[in-house]
Amino acid sequence: MPIDFSRIGGSTISYRALPLKDALERLSRHGFKTVDIGIIPRFCPHYDPLTATDDLRRGIADCVAMNGLTVTALNTGPGVFNAPGADVATTYKAASENFALAKALGCRIVTIQNGGGTAVPQAEWMESARKVAYHLRELTRTAHGMGLALSVEVPHHGTLASDARQASDLLDLIGEGATCTFDTSHIQAGGQTIRQGLALLGDRIDHVHLRDARGEDIHVTPGDGDVPFEHLFAWLEERRYAGGIALEILPSGDRSPDEVAPEVERGRAHIRKALSVRVNSK
Repeated sequence: MPIDFSRIGGSTISYRALPLKDALERLSRHGFKTVDIGIIPRFCPHYDPLTATDDLRRGIADCVAMNGLTVTALNTGPGVFNAPGADVATTYKAASENFALAKALGCRIVTIQNGGGTAVPQAEWMESARKVAYHLRELTRTAHGMGLALSVEVPHHGTLASDARQASDLLDLIGEGATCTFDTSHIQAGGQTIRQGLALLGDRIDHVHLRDARGEDIHVTPGDGDVPFEHLFAWLEERRYAGGIALEILPSGDRSPDEVAPEVERGRAHIRKALSVRVNSK
């Protein structure tokens, strides 16, 4: 069954320099019906889980509704688990408050960065991955108990799970119920093709980020890089994928919102074109 263009959502990460209210308004004006909300400290702080209140969560829900949007996923980075001196308690608190926002928004998917900080030497990988997997397993159980799904963003270039093979191994360590958010730019930057990434991770994908990459550069508008989005869409269509799909525009450097807006439109146009291309999913 073909994926309709209306299923392609936006991400507040594209307008991370703006307050959340303004980012949501911009995305609505682009014509998106669904959105991801970025909750990544210092990078996209559209919600501070450590100072959040019920009133704030209700206000966000009202703002989403006023813009005619539905939140498909929260894109979160509550902290790391394998760094020396990692503040695990604060990371758990932030994750818990992110879950509370998801419930307030009626949003099932909470994407979480893999908790692995920077890449580690291969000789240290398993020890580090087991430590991270333990905490992600605990958070996965908590999410499931609240009727949510914790979706680990793997691979993520330059982290503990930098490529699709490490991503698959980390999900195996987390164990039953582990799912992932599949970001096309991180697959490409990690040295695998989209098809190779899907072969390793496909059965565990429950959310998708659409970004382009050229080599290891992930600050590329779709259409300007090397990601064959039509291969992804063919695979998703063949498997009748029902999850969320969000376009993320992440230009390099400091761009004003007015400079980002045409990049969002160019990205949307390229994705619309890719959806019309018929290729074999293999």
